[in-house]
Amino acid sequence: MYKILYVFMILPVLFCSQIILIENLFCGTYTITIYKDSRIIILSQPENTEISYYLKDIFKGAKYYPSYLVYRNEDVQNSIQNGFWLKVSYKETLSYNDMTFDELLFRVDKNIDKINIVRGNRGVFRGRGYFLELNQNIDSLYDYIDTISLNSLKRTEIELETQENESISIKRDESENENEGKNKTNRE
Repeated sequence: MYKILYVFMILPVLFCSQIILIENLFCGTYTITIYKDSRIIILSQPENTEISYYLKDIFKGAKYYPSYLVYRNEDVQNSIQNGFWLKVSYKETLSYNDMTFDELLFRVDKNIDKINIVRGNRGVFRGRGYFLELNQNIDSLYDYIDTISLNSLKRTEIELETQENESISIKRDESENENEGKNKTNRE
C-alpha cells in the first residue's frame, strides 16, 4: 500500500520539477545568437530582450521527453546552413538529465510545436539532445526573427553603402590633393 502511495506522491513532484527546470533554462543570463542560412544576425539589446520574452513564453509548461537522436557536430554545422536557428549560450556549464551543456541550439520554423534541442559544449554540438513538446507553436518567434533578419540585412546594406561612399570621397580628396600638388609644382 505504501509503495502505491509513494508512486502517486513522487511522480507529480518529479514531473513538475522537470517542467520548472526546462522553464528555468531560459531565465537568467545568457546570450542569444540567430543564424539565417549560416549567417549570424546581429541583435540589438531590445531585440535580444524581446526574443528572451518569446523564449520564456514558448517554453512555459513544455513537456520534456527523452530524445533518442544522437547528434554529430558535422551534421549540426551542415543543418545550420539552411533556415533559421537560435542558439542560447550560457556563461557556465549547466546540466539537465545528466547531460551537460553550455549552449543549446534549435531550429526555428513555422508550425512547429515539438522541438529537438541540440546540446553544445565549447562550440561542439554532439551527443544526445532534448525533445520538448510545447503548449503552442513557435510561429510568433519565427515571424519576429524573420523581421529582425530583414532589418539586419537593410542595416548591413546601408552600412556598406556608407562605407563605399566614404571610400569614394576619400579617393576624391586624395586625387584632388594630388592634382593640387601637381598644379603647384607647375606654377613654380
